[in-house]
Amino acid sequence: FINRITNEPLRNFVNNILEKKSDRFYKWPAAHGVHHNYPGGLLQHTANVVKNAYSIGSNYNDIDMDIVLVGAILHDIGKIYEYDEKGDISGEGKLFDHINIGTRIVFEEYYHGEDSVYSFSERDLYHIAHIILSHHGKLEWGSPRTPATQEAFIVHYADYIDTNMFITHRELLPLDIDQNVKSKYSGNLMRVKFDMNQDYDKTIDFI
Repeated sequence: FINRITNEPLRNFVNNILEKKSDRFYKWPAAHGVHHNYPGGLLQHTANVVKNAYSIGSNYNDIDMDIVLVGAILHDIGKIYEYDEKGDISGEGKLFDHINIGTRIVFEEYYHGEDSVYSFSERDLYHIAHIILSHHGKLEWGSPRTPATQEAFIVHYADYIDTNMFITHRELLPLDIDQNVKSKYSGNLMRVKFDMNQDYDKTIDFI
């Protein structure tokens, strides 16, 4: 997916950040307990979000897919400093969350990276930063800003889908068929398996 970024300076920007942070990014958990809270969870979650965002964005016109991909890849980069390797909140994480830290990382690389000057615009830089700042979607969910662009909405929903799919899968896994559970995050959940041998004609007629 990095290779699908058509703007070479943006592609180099992402590659340089990931190369510098690779000792943490590829083995860090994505959270302490909510989702993907195991070694390598951050990488798996990021890959899922990138695939979701690419799939969603490809359905619409006038989407800057380069910005979508860069934003999706870097949306949680700050978690490498918010948590330690075990997923516990770090000293820095107690003062700044991954949204603040991730925004700092992209600005530091743009203005002070080894390449010193990237030939993509500050407008693109601020757009990427906005995606990081808004990817939780709502102020009450921890976003300093709500999504203000199509690309930011796409990354937010791509992240929201993967987070909730992880949570629902984990909570449904121990249940037997037709058992239900009240989820802290998703409301009522039920594990359902449809028996396609049953007669669904009446249901189909109703629909």
